[in-house]
Amino acid sequence: QHQRHGLNNFIALLLDPKFVGDWTEIERSFYFFESSLSCTRLNFTLFDNDTMKAEVTYRTPWRGQTSLSRYQVKDVSTKPGELNMVLDGTLPSVIARMAPGSGKYIVLDTDYTDYALIYSCTDLRLVHADFIWVLGRGNDISVDARTVVYSTLDKSKINRDRLLLTNNKDC
Repeated sequence: QHQRHGLNNFIALLLDPKFVGDWTEIERSFYFFESSLSCTRLNFTLFDNDTMKAEVTYRTPWRGQTSLSRYQVKDVSTKPGELNMVLDGTLPSVIARMAPGSGKYIVLDTDYTDYALIYSCTDLRLVHADFIWVLGRGNDISVDARTVVYSTLDKSKINRDRLLLTNNKDC
Protein backbone atom coordinates (compact mmCIF):
# COMPACT_ATOMS: atom_id res chain seq x y z
CA GLN A 1 0.00 0.00 0.00
CA HIS A 2 2.92 2.37 0.62
CA GLN A 3 4.42 1.68 -2.81
CA ARG A 4 1.98 3.91 -4.62
CA HIS A 5 3.43 6.85 -2.68
CA GLY A 6 7.09 6.18 -3.31
CA LEU A 7 7.71 4.81 0.17
CA ASN A 8 9.03 1.49 -1.10
CA ASN A 9 12.56 2.95 -1.07
CA PHE A 10 12.11 4.39 2.40
CA ILE A 11 14.74 3.31 4.91
CA ALA A 12 13.12 3.26 8.32
CA LEU A 13 14.72 5.27 11.06
CA LEU A 14 15.71 3.52 14.22
CA LEU A 15 13.72 4.87 17.11
CA ASP A 16 16.35 5.31 19.74
CA PRO A 17 16.22 7.03 23.12
CA LYS A 18 16.70 10.41 21.40
CA PHE A 19 13.14 10.14 20.06
CA VAL A 20 11.49 9.85 23.47
CA GLY A 21 10.15 12.82 25.36
CA ASP A 22 7.77 15.62 24.50
CA TRP A 23 6.61 16.55 21.01
CA THR A 24 4.10 19.19 19.87
CA GLU A 25 1.91 18.82 16.80
CA ILE A 26 2.90 21.65 14.43
CA GLU A 27 1.01 20.68 11.26
CA ARG A 28 -1.30 17.86 10.26
CA SER A 29 -3.27 16.76 7.26
CA PHE A 30 -6.97 17.48 7.35
CA TYR A 31 -8.93 14.78 9.12
CA PHE A 32 -12.53 15.61 9.96
CA PHE A 33 -12.47 14.06 13.44
CA GLU A 34 -9.35 16.02 14.44
CA SER A 35 -10.17 19.27 12.67
CA SER A 36 -11.23 21.17 15.79
CA LEU A 37 -8.56 19.84 18.16
CA SER A 38 -5.86 22.18 19.42
CA CYS A 39 -2.80 22.07 21.65
CA THR A 40 -1.95 18.48 20.72
CA ARG A 41 1.06 17.17 22.63
CA LEU A 42 2.70 13.75 22.57
CA ASN A 43 5.02 12.18 25.10
CA PHE A 44 6.93 9.00 24.25
CA THR A 45 8.51 6.82 26.94
CA LEU A 46 10.74 3.86 26.01
CA PHE A 47 10.87 0.79 28.26
CA ASP A 48 13.46 -2.00 28.54
CA ASN A 49 10.99 -4.64 27.33
CA ASP A 50 11.01 -3.28 23.74
CA THR A 51 7.81 -1.31 24.22
CA MET A 52 7.06 2.36 24.18
CA LYS A 53 4.22 4.31 25.76
CA ALA A 54 2.68 7.26 23.95
CA GLU A 55 0.52 9.76 25.81
CA VAL A 56 -1.42 12.18 23.63
CA THR A 57 -3.06 15.26 25.13
CA TYR A 58 -5.30 17.61 23.19
CA ARG A 59 -7.92 20.27 23.76
CA THR A 60 -11.43 19.99 22.39
CA PRO A 61 -13.34 23.26 21.94
CA TRP A 62 -16.74 21.83 22.85
CA ARG A 63 -15.48 20.52 26.20
CA GLY A 64 -13.01 23.31 26.85
CA GLN A 65 -10.64 21.01 28.65
CA THR A 66 -7.65 18.85 27.92
CA SER A 67 -8.16 15.15 27.18
CA LEU A 68 -5.60 12.36 27.43
CA SER A 69 -5.25 9.14 25.42
CA ARG A 70 -2.62 6.50 26.19
CA TYR A 71 -1.20 4.03 23.68
CA GLN A 72 1.19 1.09 23.82
CA VAL A 73 3.79 0.75 21.07
CA LYS A 74 5.19 -2.79 20.86
CA ASP A 75 8.20 -4.34 19.11
CA VAL A 76 10.01 -1.02 18.84
CA SER A 77 13.42 -2.47 17.90
CA THR A 78 12.15 -5.17 15.53
CA LYS A 79 10.23 -2.68 13.40
CA PRO A 80 12.51 0.35 13.15
CA GLY A 81 10.72 3.56 12.34
CA GLU A 82 7.27 2.06 12.85
CA LEU A 83 4.96 2.99 15.68
CA ASN A 84 2.33 0.26 15.98
CA MET A 85 0.11 2.05 18.45
CA VAL A 86 -2.78 0.37 20.29
CA LEU A 87 -5.09 2.21 22.67
CA ASP A 88 -4.15 1.37 26.25
CA GLY A 89 -6.91 0.45 28.64
CA THR A 90 -9.39 -2.21 29.58
CA LEU A 91 -10.87 -2.79 26.13
CA PRO A 92 -10.33 -6.22 24.55
CA SER A 93 -7.30 -6.07 22.23
CA VAL A 94 -9.42 -6.64 19.10
CA ILE A 95 -11.46 -3.53 19.88
CA ALA A 96 -8.49 -1.48 21.14
CA ARG A 97 -6.70 -2.01 17.80
CA MET A 98 -9.65 -0.42 15.99
CA ALA A 99 -10.01 2.53 18.38
CA PRO A 100 -9.32 6.07 17.15
CA GLY A 101 -5.59 6.75 17.22
CA SER A 102 -4.63 3.09 17.08
CA GLY A 103 -2.76 2.05 13.96
CA LYS A 104 0.58 1.90 12.21
CA TYR A 105 2.54 5.14 11.97
CA ILE A 106 5.83 5.53 10.11
CA VAL A 107 8.53 7.99 11.11
CA LEU A 108 9.56 9.28 7.68
CA ASP A 109 12.21 11.61 9.02
CA THR A 110 13.42 13.19 12.24
CA ASP A 111 16.46 15.00 13.53
CA TYR A 112 15.35 14.12 17.10
CA THR A 113 15.87 17.71 18.32
CA ASP A 114 13.64 19.95 16.16
CA TYR A 115 11.19 17.94 14.03
CA ALA A 116 9.67 14.55 13.30
CA LEU A 117 7.60 13.70 10.23
CA ILE A 118 5.00 10.98 10.82
CA TYR A 119 2.93 9.24 8.13
CA SER A 120 0.06 6.78 8.13
CA CYS A 121 -2.37 5.60 5.50
CA THR A 122 -5.56 3.65 5.21
CA ASP A 123 -6.30 1.68 2.08
CA LEU A 124 -9.73 0.06 1.86
CA ARG A 125 -9.50 -0.68 -1.90
CA LEU A 126 -12.14 1.90 -2.84
CA VAL A 127 -10.98 4.52 -0.38
CA HIS A 128 -7.40 5.60 0.27
CA ALA A 129 -6.40 8.22 2.80
CA ASP A 130 -2.98 9.60 3.77
CA PHE A 131 -2.39 11.12 7.19
CA ILE A 132 0.61 13.33 7.95
CA TRP A 133 1.79 14.90 11.19
CA VAL A 134 4.69 17.31 11.61
CA LEU A 135 5.90 17.31 15.20
CA GLY A 136 8.30 19.68 16.91
CA ARG A 137 10.01 19.86 20.26
CA GLY A 138 8.50 23.31 20.80
CA ASN A 139 5.52 25.25 19.42
CA ASP A 140 7.14 25.56 15.98
CA ILE A 141 10.01 24.14 13.95
CA SER A 142 12.83 25.96 12.21
CA VAL A 143 12.58 27.11 8.60
CA ASP A 144 15.33 24.63 7.69
CA ALA A 145 13.39 21.78 9.31
CA ARG A 146 10.19 22.74 7.49
CA THR A 147 12.13 22.77 4.20
CA VAL A 148 13.39 19.23 4.92
CA VAL A 149 9.88 18.06 5.85
CA TYR A 150 8.31 19.43 2.66
CA SER A 151 11.15 18.04 0.53
CA THR A 152 10.72 14.59 2.10
CA LEU A 153 6.99 14.65 1.39
CA ASP A 154 7.59 15.74 -2.21
CA LYS A 155 10.19 13.00 -2.79
CA SER A 156 7.80 10.43 -1.30
CA LYS A 157 5.01 11.70 -3.57
CA ILE A 158 2.80 12.56 -0.61
CA ASN A 159 0.60 15.61 -1.17
CA ARG A 160 1.51 18.29 1.37
CA ASP A 161 -1.07 20.80 0.16
CA ARG A 162 -3.57 19.47 2.70
CA LEU A 163 -1.37 20.29 5.69
CA LEU A 164 -2.93 22.62 8.23
CA LEU A 165 -1.18 24.51 11.00
CA THR A 166 -2.23 23.25 14.41
CA ASN A 167 -3.69 25.82 16.78
CA ASN A 168 -1.16 26.06 19.61
CA LYS A 169 -2.25 29.42 21.01
CA ASP A 170 -3.03 29.68 24.71
CA CYS A 171 -1.85 26.18 25.44
